[in-house]
Amino acid sequence: SKDDSNVINKNKNMPSASMPVEITRLEFPHVNGGEDNPVVVHKVDGEVNFSLEWNNQKRAQRWTCYQMYESVAEKKGKRKDAFKPDTDIPAKYRSELKDYAGSGHSRGHLCPSYDRLCSAVANEQTFYLTNMQPQLQGHNGGVWARLEQRIKDGWFYKKGTSEKKCDTLYIVKAATIDKKADIIGYTKQNVPNVNHLIVPKYFYMALLAYDCATNKYKAMGIWSPHVA
Repeated sequence: SKDDSNVINKNKNMPSASMPVEITRLEFPHVNGGEDNPVVVHKVDGEVNFSLEWNNQKRAQRWTCYQMYESVAEKKGKRKDAFKPDTDIPAKYRSELKDYAGSGHSRGHLCPSYDRLCSAVANEQTFYLTNMQPQLQGHNGGVWARLEQRIKDGWFYKKGTSEKKCDTLYIVKAATIDKKADIIGYTKQNVPNVNHLIVPKYFYMALLAYDCATNKYKAMGIWSPHVA
């Protein structure tokens, strides 16, 4: 087999004074970095709940990443519907509730509320607007919801059972926000005094499953056109 021991991983995140140490975790994609792309790590009792990268100038989320494992998969609470701005982002750069109101777009979770019912605090954090992308409800409640269910029922659990298929599932979810050709447009373009949020043309996710018993990984990527 080919010796790849000297291959440089250009996507590897390197620790730095300006970035949280968590960027080296397996669920993290390559970070853009810099002042305009802050990485936010939300924790519960010192443990990482989920993380994200935000683009200040675009007022848009680049990605959310998180892990699924036995303790976080426990269902101890209920959905909170506690939608709110994320104060870890400066006010002039963050999205607000009014930016979505009447826009015709859902506040679409990237780290799902359903995946964080292990505690009230963990669930509440999923409702930060930094964990959202504007989605057509037909996509958010349709193909995207079905994909999220398939992640749980087929990748993390054995289908139709509560038996786990892997010990840890590393997940990153995102949408296209950079190129004009990869966005549909903006929310509420004709409304003054609100942020015109990017409406992505595509959503995508990447999965990495680790099985401790076999010491093996498997991975998959999913690309989803943003249509109702």
